[in-house]
This record gives sequence, structure tokens and C-alpha cells, in this order.
Amino acid sequence: EASKALVVVIPGSDTNKGRYVRALPLLVPNGYDVLLMDYQGFGATPGEPSLEACVRDARAVATYAFERHSRVVLFGASLGTPLVARIAAEGDYAACVFEGTLILCEEPRLWLENEGLDLLPVWRLADLYVEPQAPDAFDILASIVAVEEPKLFMHSQEDETTPIAGGRKVFQAAPEAKEFWTMRGEHGKMIDLDPEAYEAKLIGWLDSVLNTSD
Repeated sequence: EASKALVVVIPGSDTNKGRYVRALPLLVPNGYDVLLMDYQGFGATPGEPSLEACVRDARAVATYAFERHSRVVLFGASLGTPLVARIAAEGDYAACVFEGTLILCEEPRLWLENEGLDLLPVWRLADLYVEPQAPDAFDILASIVAVEEPKLFMHSQEDETTPIAGGRKVFQAAPEAKEFWTMRGEHGKMIDLDPEAYEAKLIGWLDSVLNTSD
């Protein structure tokens, strides 16, 4: 029996694809295939890690996915979210999921603000430090306006790494169709806090926008 779609997981920068193996028992029993990836220099993948390599690798895996399935869903976590936005803006995908959405060039300022450090000169210095190091592909605010695919933004109210204010800013810039869903839990660990609620939301949303519910 053919699967409903192939979900490509584009990960964050803090780990390798082993962390995302938990997506398999979540998605596969519900009729979705899953493609996990590592960036260059992560896990068992050779090479030196870099932001430029992350861009190349994510694009290559997204392109390869269409060799395996006609309907491809992009699922980005943390660092993977701006890559999902850029790739989706350039192609034609079935849907996009953003978990712990990251605005890379604004992340230091958003973190300082989230910590209650209301120091405008420090914010400006932080932004000036990060922005020149970020490839254009990580400019999620520039990319998201061109993403016409259905979009689900999943963000924890307690996210200490990618503050929810950044996720809401990207969501507001995104065109319809879109939905913003909040939970609790640490960055990247919403699924651990309430697996049943996480699964119900993700699978329910995918089935709805792809019209694949049983």
C-alpha cells in the first residue's frame, strides 16, 4: 500500500539524525514514510560542518525525496526551519512543518529579550555579529513570504533556545494557509512532554491539509 506522503526531516544543529528516529513510530504507523538526514560533519557523515554545507545538504535531500515519492512534506526543526522555508519557496511541496522556528540573524537579540535583558546596545552588537555569518538561505523572513504550501508552526511557550516571539514573527509574515500551535516543554522536546497531543496535532493536521484521512 502506498504511503500518504514522504516526510523529509531537516534537523537542527545540535545533534544527528538519531535524535529524530522517534519520528518513525509517530509517522510511519499513520501512513507516512520518513526520510532522515545528517548534515555534512554530523553523525557518521564525513566532512566539516558549516552553514553553507547545511544548505547544500538540505537541498540535495529534498530533491532526492521526489525520486521516492510524488508528495513530499518538509519538516524542519530549529536550524532546519529557515532551510525548509527557502527550499519550499523554490519548489512545489505538499506541506511544511516548522518546529522551534529560528530567525538566525536575530537569534541573539531574541534570546536576550526573552531573558529580560533590555539592553539595546547589546542587542545591536549581537545582531551585527551574527548577520554577516549567515548565508542568504537562512533569511527565513525573506523566504517565508513565498511559501504558498500549507504551513504548521509548532512552538513551545517555554522554548529557551528559539524564543516563541521569533516563531510568531515568522508566522505573521507567512501567507495563508498557516496555523500556529503551542505546547510546553524545552526546545525540541515538546513531543517528550505529551506524545499523544503532539501526535494528534501533527497527524491530524497533515491528514487534513493533504486530504488523506482514513
